[in-house]
This record gives sequence, C-alpha cells and structure tokens, in this order.
Amino acid sequence: MALTQTVRVWTRSESGTDPMGEPMYVWTHVDVPGVLVRTGSGTDMERGDSASDLRPDGVRVSFTLAFPKGYDGPELRHARVTLLDTRYGMDLDESEGWRTALAVSGDPLPQVPCPTHWDMICEVGRTDG
Repeated sequence: MALTQTVRVWTRSESGTDPMGEPMYVWTHVDVPGVLVRTGSGTDMERGDSASDLRPDGVRVSFTLAFPKGYDGPELRHARVTLLDTRYGMDLDESEGWRTALAVSGDPLPQVPCPTHWDMICEVGRTDG
C-alpha cells in the first residue's frame, strides 16, 4: 500500500470590489486525503538551475502530487496547496495559510484511462517574484 498525505487546496473567489472598482477576493480551502507526494529528488528539479523545473506562471516546481480518482474538489488551476502531514507551507495561522502555500503550475486535469488509484498529476512549487 502506498504512503499518502493529506493536502489542503486553497482557491479564491471574487467577493466584491474595492472603492476603486478593483476586484476583491476571499480564500477558502478543502482538505484532500490520499494524495501521493513526490519531491524533486533525483531529477532536474533537484539542481534548481534547469529550465525543466520552471513552469508557467513563474512556478519553480518543488513537488509532484497525484490526486486520487474521484477528486471532486475545486478546480486546481490558479489554486495553492499546503502539505498538511509535513506542515510544509504552514507558516501562518489557518485563515492566512494560502499566503505560504505552494502554487499550482498549469491546469491539472484527470487522465483517462488510468489504471491506478490516482488519475491527476499536479506540479506545485514556489513562485519567483
């Protein structure tokens, strides 16, 4: 049996506008158990100097996550993720945890067909800038 972790997926939604007419957002989260977490160990990600670890949106990939089949949580595009079991990205209190969470790279979608219990691969990491 594979070792899995619980991750917290943070998403934002527009909550109104400020006095200047600019959108304001509120962050909410959902905890997802059974996620496989792989670090960049042994790959180009470990070196940190390769273009292969730099993904869209300025995200430098630190972890690859495999979400279990049947994940029905929020869309992962533009989301952030906290690794709860390792407390990675939990520098602030729970309501502000999105600030230190890892950014999702790209737009992860389920892969069909998939013979394993995990059908969606998601790369996450810190943003530069």
